[in-house]
Amino acid sequence: MVNLCHQEDVPSSITKKVARKGDIFSRAVGAFWASLGLFYKRHKQLLQRLTLVLLNVCLLVYFAVAISHHVKQGNEDIGWCNGLGILTILLFFLYTWMFYCFIVKKYFGQILYEHIVAPSVRAWDKAWERTLFRVAISLLVLAALVVFLVLDTVGSRERLVSFFGLIVILLFGFVFSRHPTQILWRPVLWGLGIQFTFGVLTIRWVVGRQIFQCIGGHVTTFLLYTDSGSTFAYGEFLVTNQGVFAFQVMPVIFFFCFCVQILFYYGIIQNIVVKLGWLLQISLGTTVAESVNASASVFLGMSEAPLLIQGYLKDLTKSEVHAIMAGGFATVAAKDNFDE
Repeated sequence: MVNLCHQEDVPSSITKKVARKGDIFSRAVGAFWASLGLFYKRHKQLLQRLTLVLLNVCLLVYFAVAISHHVKQGNEDIGWCNGLGILTILLFFLYTWMFYCFIVKKYFGQILYEHIVAPSVRAWDKAWERTLFRVAISLLVLAALVVFLVLDTVGSRERLVSFFGLIVILLFGFVFSRHPTQILWRPVLWGLGIQFTFGVLTIRWVVGRQIFQCIGGHVTTFLLYTDSGSTFAYGEFLVTNQGVFAFQVMPVIFFFCFCVQILFYYGIIQNIVVKLGWLLQISLGTTVAESVNASASVFLGMSEAPLLIQGYLKDLTKSEVHAIMAGGFATVAAKDNFDE
């Protein structure tokens, strides 16, 4: 609760300094801003809540106007990738996130973790320690994969060549490994499974393909905004007509890094990285440091990603250090570390 009756001791040194310098107009302006700053300090929490309420009201009014405009236009298709459709999706995720953060996590987070999440994780880990359970799960997944591939490649068996090529690569790695008995198959199999799942979602599932195409289209549009600034700074001849790398491609990289650093400053990138690292940890079974570094390399690059875990670098094992140093080479940013 905000204590509206609480009054802090207002230091008069600021107003006195303002009063001693400048003319009447400058003293009045300085006193106004000093008083405004002190008023904000007194009622900071209340003003923040009022700002959030005002922003939500404006957002809902904008959404209502968008619905009214859509109805007046007589459009039957809502268009989930543009206009009202994408606005509806963004509002759904925004308010779902707010409901989770301010209600579920705040009031029920500890209860849900202690009574549902933690017991489920312990039960799964305990069951996974049993060889029979691991073998049964592995055989079920393998059988499902074989059935899917057999049915999916009817009439075009040559598509299985790449699958057998993957098996050959894994066999080579296993046979020529210095310590084959120490191989952890969980990250290997889970990594291949996640890639296969994403492939099915983006290639074979129409809705999944449309979702990723929509996201990719909006990202491309966002990055193409750089062309307007580049054309304004360097001219249309160098950017559009000639397509010089330094004037067309490099500004896109700078613009993207600029946006990432803004998100990093406000803590948004850190939250995304931690959540992705958590998903990698529970699925692949990797450590927290390895998971956070791998997910951060996608956004920050392999040079800046280890800075998120710099406080723990001295305590890492040689295996974790190797994973951190080599993990960044799996991203597109790795090519920047080599001279062409």
